[in-house]
Amino acid sequence: SRHSVFHQRHLCDVFKFKMCSLSCTHVLYLLL
Repeated sequence: SRHSVFHQRHLCDVFKFKMCSLSCTHVLYLLL
């Protein structure tokens, strides 16, 4: 859902892990 996507991105912004962008992108592709 859109809410989950935004939540995931928010967590990425908070933790700022180097691999985070890849993780978020992967999640987005799974949700598409």
